[in-house]
Formats: sequence, structure tokens, C-alpha cells
Amino acid sequence: MHILGIDIGGSGIKGAPVDTRTGKLLADRLRIKTPKGADPQPVADIVAEIASSFEWTGPIGIGFPAPVKGGITMMAANVSDKWVGTNADELFTQTTGCPSTTVNDADAAGLAEMKFGAGKGQ
Repeated sequence: MHILGIDIGGSGIKGAPVDTRTGKLLADRLRIKTPKGADPQPVADIVAEIASSFEWTGPIGIGFPAPVKGGITMMAANVSDKWVGTNADELFTQTTGCPSTTVNDADAAGLAEMKFGAGKGQ
């Protein structure tokens, strides 16, 4: 299965298609500067721009720099306070037209490390 992996950061939003069986990127990563203020809709628009650049129509997995519970951003770290309480899954799904799932970026990194990195098989 392939997904579009997105990492939202305070200075840049990065994305690339990923093979979920191997963890390998399927194309070069695209990085776009995070919009000033990092309000929800402008960030979602950048995610949509990244998806469009890969002509992406499938699922999108998004790492977000704050706690996320059930797709809802609970806090804001290095992004606008307007993210607090935002249904990020819904926002990204509506803006991109692709099913989107948002998780905390550190949680996403930890899961990847357990599946593909030093934690594999542990």
C-alpha cells in the first residue's frame, strides 16, 4: 500500500509518497515553507499543493507538531493557536479531497522506528 506522508513543521511542510510495506520514499521529498502564522486553512492549502504536485488521490498520513486525539489537534506548538480543537482529519480531507489521518509527529516517528528502524522485531 502507498500513502502520501506529510510532516508539518513550524518552518516547513514536507511530503512524499511512501511504500508502507518497506518505509521507502517513492519519490523525492517536496518541501514548502510553512505559511506565515501557520493558520489551519493556509497549512491545509500547502498540504493540498503537495498532494497535487504528486497527482495524489489516495490516503494521506500527516504528522502534526502537537498532541492529536482522534484527529483533533489538542494544542498548538510552532503553529497558530487556531489549531486548538480543530478537526485536522476533516480539514485535510476536505481540502485535499483525499482521506487524511493526522497524528502527533513524534508518535508517527516512533511507530516508523518500531516498524522499519532499530525497534523492528522488538
